[in-house]
Amino acid sequence: WQDPVPAVSHDLVGEAEIASLKSQIRASGLTVSQLVSTAWAAASSFRGSDKRGGANGGRIRLQPQVGWEVNDPDGDLRKVIRTL
Repeated sequence: WQDPVPAVSHDLVGEAEIASLKSQIRASGLTVSQLVSTAWAAASSFRGSDKRGGANGGRIRLQPQVGWEVNDPDGDLRKVIRTL
């Protein structure tokens, strides 16, 4: 099973907002390595048994995933989460 996704009741993000977000991320001072490491850590949290976690799960900022040693919890992960 998967958690239900509510119907969209708001405007979707447009091209201008996407461009603004990309610009803010580029100006954040985060390196490509930091961003890729965080994306990898988020994706690796996916559990096939209940379809939870993963890059869209947003659980990388919460325990237990944020504390997993493989995610370098006291290093780049916290900096990236705090910055973004």
